[in-house]
Amino acid sequence: GQFARIRSTALLRDAVTVDPAGGDVASWLRKIGFILSVSDIESFHLAMIEGMIARSVPIVFDREGASSIVDSRWIVADVTDAAQRIKALDGVALHTLGQEAHDEAVYRYSVTTTAREWLRLL
Repeated sequence: GQFARIRSTALLRDAVTVDPAGGDVASWLRKIGFILSVSDIESFHLAMIEGMIARSVPIVFDREGASSIVDSRWIVADVTDAAQRIKALDGVALHTLGQEAHDEAVYRYSVTTTAREWLRLL
């Protein structure tokens, strides 16, 4: 399976880490630095928003509705675009963009914003 492929491929062996499950997802996401949303169809975006709250930089594949969930600057065209964006970031840029992602998620999805939208809709 995939684990055997990772172990047997030199490029992947040193680049892929499988961490055990843990209770502190926010700390784990900060260690990783990115949250990937690569589905063709995404019905529930909680992991992406949790990643942004934890200051991970979102990488979101362009699909219907993606720009209504996150700002277009986080949306990528394909795997090549995603890889180029990730490779281009150094530690300072990653930290800065992570803070910007956090601020966006807080603004868009805070209890205050969500409650205001519910009241507007009702």
